[in-house]
Amino acid sequence: MEPNEDPVEAVLREIFEETGLVSQISKNPNAPTLNFDYPEIIEPPRHILVEDIDDPEDGHHQHIDMIYYCYPVDGIMDLFPGWSLFSYEVLRNALKVQQLRKKHLDPSIYPPLDVLTLGVDAIDTTM
Repeated sequence: MEPNEDPVEAVLREIFEETGLVSQISKNPNAPTLNFDYPEIIEPPRHILVEDIDDPEDGHHQHIDMIYYCYPVDGIMDLFPGWSLFSYEVLRNALKVQQLRKKHLDPSIYPPLDVLTLGVDAIDTTM
């Protein structure tokens, strides 16, 4: 996050910088509702993950990943090169293979287990 940036602003900025897509947060219908004018209320993340990072420059440290489910506002036609799109069926089937068979799929083709799980859950909960 940048200085004076809240997590929602950060995720929308990061999506745009990384992919070129203008996105919106998918509201969590299960999030508790608070109702007051101040302080400002922002959408909470769906999940918070802690990830071990072994960076050659910064050394070992942890990232706290706030997971928001988002969708592109104007479609995906302007997606930056280097990104891969997966259909729901491909994500779901790859997730089943990794979960049931304990078989790791080719990481140059398929996302890791956490990304598959979150992708399927994002589609399941926002459909």
